[in-house]
Amino acid sequence: MTSTRSGETFSLRSAAEATVVEDMLDVIAPCAGGVKRNLDLIRALGARATADLEAVEKEEAQVEKKAAEEIEKRKTTDKPVKKLSEVLPPAEEFAARAEKRRRCDGLVEEAVAIARQTEVAVARHIDAINGELANLSEQLHASGEFEAAGAARPGDEVAIRLDDYDKDAWVLGRVVRFRADAATYEVADADDDSQIHELGEQRVIPLTDGGRGVPAAHVLAGAQSCLVNAQDEASRLQKGEEVFAVYPDTTSFYHAIVSIPARRSGAQGGSCHCQFHDDQDETGLNPDRPVPLKYVMRIT
Repeated sequence: MTSTRSGETFSLRSAAEATVVEDMLDVIAPCAGGVKRNLDLIRALGARATADLEAVEKEEAQVEKKAAEEIEKRKTTDKPVKKLSEVLPPAEEFAARAEKRRRCDGLVEEAVAIARQTEVAVARHIDAINGELANLSEQLHASGEFEAAGAARPGDEVAIRLDDYDKDAWVLGRVVRFRADAATYEVADADDDSQIHELGEQRVIPLTDGGRGVPAAHVLAGAQSCLVNAQDEASRLQKGEEVFAVYPDTTSFYHAIVSIPARRSGAQGGSCHCQFHDDQDETGLNPDRPVPLKYVMRIT
């Protein structure tokens, strides 16, 4: 991937060849080196201007002190000071100090000019980086690599909450697209794939393990797949645990209690048994209903 701006060429290797951070460093490094050199030069100019100005001010203070002392001394003589020029050094000395001040001003102006050039260079590199990030984002979306960073991928089953006010209204859906720029999903309804819903991350819970583990849900989702961190023995569902589970032969999640935990942890094809709320049979008992683990969510 290569782009040219302001006569400079910036290049990014394929994301398959190196990490995004390394690629960005390749773009940033030339700018960082130039900025450091300019900052060092600005500091040097500032230090020189400060030292020279202090020397001039010290000379001027000495001239003023001597003049004051001479005026005070001659008050008691028969030759008092009538004109200030009588006790001041020659005009050439004043001209020399004025030239030193002008040189100090020149150093400051040079430092300011370098600072402005640095600002322009940094802005140009920021523009280049933003352009490369946009190109990289397009490539990653096209290749599906962006979703590998943690988002559910197109085709993955997810739980979605269509009602923003009902925190328990979760149903099944399938990812059509993830828009990283807006942090939103486009999800097809499980009952009618012609219905596409655009939802924020907090209203979508990944359920599918595509070989990289089930991605964790957004912290504000209020639930997440029981298969997140499934290999951790401590993460196994426990008997009596309150969950959201898909009721058999439906695409909707309901409140339930785990009655028989799964025999194995981390088994994508495994199942547990749940007792659903308000699901008593004709005898008044809640039956244990089998539910695939991928359709069971912990309440967080």
